[in-house]
Amino acid sequence: MNSESYDLMCDIDERYRAASGLKSRAFYSIFYGPLRPCPLLVINANPGGTPTNFRIVDVLSGEHEYIEGRLSGPTTKNGAEILQTIVGSSDIRSIQVLNRFFRRSPTQPMPGLQKQYALEARPFLAELIEFIQPEALLFGGNAGVLKFTEAHSGQVKAAEPIFGPNGSFDAVYFQEYGLKLPYYREIPAHGIYHPSNLKSVFRERVYPLLKDKLGPLFAG
Repeated sequence: MNSESYDLMCDIDERYRAASGLKSRAFYSIFYGPLRPCPLLVINANPGGTPTNFRIVDVLSGEHEYIEGRLSGPTTKNGAEILQTIVGSSDIRSIQVLNRFFRRSPTQPMPGLQKQYALEARPFLAELIEFIQPEALLFGGNAGVLKFTEAHSGQVKAAEPIFGPNGSFDAVYFQEYGLKLPYYREIPAHGIYHPSNLKSVFRERVYPLLKDKLGPLFAG
């Protein structure tokens, strides 16, 4: 990680603390790993856990939530598997992962709080997206695409979803979008079934799509 990235991570962390009033990473998390430009940006909901049941990964020294923190829970473990499938390698340290908002919680907050927290994180995410310069977005949880678009005053065009089994109901397994943000060019976005519980049928149906759509970003 070069000095520019390190300094920017420290600066954003300091400014977010001032804006949110949070004093410790026990209650929030911004970065999943070292900050750098990358063709793929993953956007999840928010960091999980409570101050008593997670290990803080030292991203400023080069650690990554999906590598050193991979075994912290099923969502992290499965997210790492998805990225390894896309990249075709276990070397995913350069992949950029952020959240729609940064406040940590063991479960999803109420909708009103989610909107409040997403607006709190919005200027920092805009700054990070401009720095990362992704060519595609991948949302861990298809519902996050529209929630992110709304919070960022963007516009989105959705293709037909691909459904798969989810208990007694079907759920969206994969959906493509064209996403335009006020501060960034139109970009392909992909929403997938939430990675907290990967099913074998998801792997069979969606992994080939992810490799076809996103794998070429890492060719060569």
